[in-house]
Amino acid sequence: MLQPARRKYRKEHKGLLKIPLFRGFTALSAWPVEDDNYLYGVLCLLSLKSREFDAAEEALLEITGRELAGVIRNSRIYTEAKKRI
Repeated sequence: MLQPARRKYRKEHKGLLKIPLFRGFTALSAWPVEDDNYLYGVLCLLSLKSREFDAAEEALLEITGRELAGVIRNSRIYTEAKKRI
């Protein structure tokens, strides 16, 4: 499930809401799109209503981030293999 080390960063996301791109949003949850070797990006879930994201939503973000990382990795492997042919 969720690792405690990641949960401690939840409050640090609050500062991201001050970025102009996120203006108007009042809640944010961000999770890395990563596999065992690379960080490909960050998956952000934003809400216009002030709320807390529950454990199920955070677990879904974590799983989705891992799956996206797998898709990106496989795409890169396929592209590299195609260049060699």
